[in-house]
Amino acid sequence: MTLSEENPVLDDPVVAGPERTGRRVPLWLAIVACSVPMFMVALDNLVVSTALHTLAVDLKADTQQLQWFVNAYVLSFACLLMTGSRAR
Repeated sequence: MTLSEENPVLDDPVVAGPERTGRRVPLWLAIVACSVPMFMVALDNLVVSTALHTLAVDLKADTQQLQWFVNAYVLSFACLLMTGSRAR
């Protein structure tokens, strides 16, 4: 009697996992899948940091108000990132 005959749920590749189905994700693909979003977040933060001087001059904002701008942007970006990246 095989393992899948004992438990038919193990025939499902999602439940069984890669070691049971024989498929493996290459390591380089996993590294790229983690590195590209982190690069985009760092690039996005760089753009916001670069725009702070222009915001301060145009809106006549002090350091405390600039911190509010950054916090509001990071909070909204984090919410969109968490809700937009859901797999299901």
